Amino acid sequence: QTNLMLGIMSEISQYDNKLRTERFRLGRIHRIKQGFWKGGPPPYGYKLKNGLLEIDKEESSWVKKILEWYLEGDSVLIIKDKLLQNGVVTRRGNPIWSVGSIQNVLTEIPHYQGFWNYHDKKSGDDIRVDCPTSIPLELIQKVKKLCDSRKYNSSKPNRRPNRKHIFLLKELFECDSCSGSFSGWKSDKKQSPYYFCETNKKNHRRNDEDKVVCQSEKNLNMDTTDELVWDVVKDVMSKSNLFREGVKSELLDKKSMIQTSSDIKKLERQVKVNDEMMKKISESIVNQETDKLIGIRSEEEIQNVLGKLDEQMLKLRVKKEELQTEVSKRYTENEWSDWVKEWGSRLEEMKSSDFTFEDKRNFIRSVVEKIVVQSDGKIEHELDIQFKLPYVNDKLVWNDEEKKSKGYILKDGGYSKRLRISYLKKK
Repeated sequence: QTNLMLGIMSEISQYDNKLRTERFRLGRIHRIKQGFWKGGPPPYGYKLKNGLLEIDKEESSWVKKILEWYLEGDSVLIIKDKLLQNGVVTRRGNPIWSVGSIQNVLTEIPHYQGFWNYHDKKSGDDIRVDCPTSIPLELIQKVKKLCDSRKYNSSKPNRRPNRKHIFLLKELFECDSCSGSFSGWKSDKKQSPYYFCETNKKNHRRNDEDKVVCQSEKNLNMDTTDELVWDVVKDVMSKSNLFREGVKSELLDKKSMIQTSSDIKKLERQVKVNDEMMKKISESIVNQETDKLIGIRSEEEIQNVLGKLDEQMLKLRVKKEELQTEVSKRYTENEWSDWVKEWGSRLEEMKSSDFTFEDKRNFIRSVVEKIVVQSDGKIEHELDIQFKLPYVNDKLVWNDEEKKSKGYILKDGGYSKRLRISYLKKK
């Protein structure tokens, strides 16, 4: 009889524990849907106030700085050194940041984009919660794109990259044989600097089944390649009627810039109206959950209303992302106008020897999409310089050669220009 009572009490205790756990889970989900933090320390750049995420201005400024450094090409380890030099401490007061902490800042992009997700393991539901942000969306978009492009399988993911030298063309090269990226090599010794396909180097870190076959075994003489590519780009752009027409249009016609600015304001107003509607729906969802707990209305009726509200909320979130993408696109158009004005006025300056290495690098990267390197296995490389717009041998055709006042039309040229360069043997 005693054992029977103990067994019954044990079952009641287990049932009570399960009931409390379920109530705790439902309570947490209810709080999260109201916008409260899921628990634990908030992401770097935020602090908690009454259970809600709030921007920490000091930390947020360093988050922005970390994203900007990463976008400028700094590795995680270099960013770590810069944080130490600036005396920036971690959340726990440690002046030496771990690689993982910095990577968390770079990967916690959704928070800085204005939302975070919570996954309920039991139901499998995903809850998206809005939060404040002070990081420019355009900066976040560029960092996400760069993070995706830097992802690759490696047995040593945290190796410090070689940032001792800055190369003119390294990021633009693509191997025709294996579609691999290129790297550069410089030395203080007498050997000439060169570019080379990284695939064979990376194969040493790969399993046999993961190795990539690359038939490019010859290196590119860096000095010769830089000089020839710059001369070709300079020649193409200085002769391009399409580029000059773009400069002329942007410099003489301000209407397009005004229109773009007006579009941005309209889109931002639409985002604001969309956010207000999302806020109202969120409040309505909270009210429905409250009615469900109190028992004012039937559960079936409330679930029906909640389903419609969730569906509408999803549509508004999709619309918000579309609007934010469009705003970012408009800002890019403004950047294009600024770029055209800057470089258009410097076409003549490009022909002088005073044009700096950094200016050359920036200009080439802004007009060239990529440079495909093909090795014929003999004595030369063939470079296919692919431009972002059809600048190569475009033509200006007058409607009437004798009466040029009747205007003209522009005929697109080609997107690529080819040249051959002798290879360099390693000494």
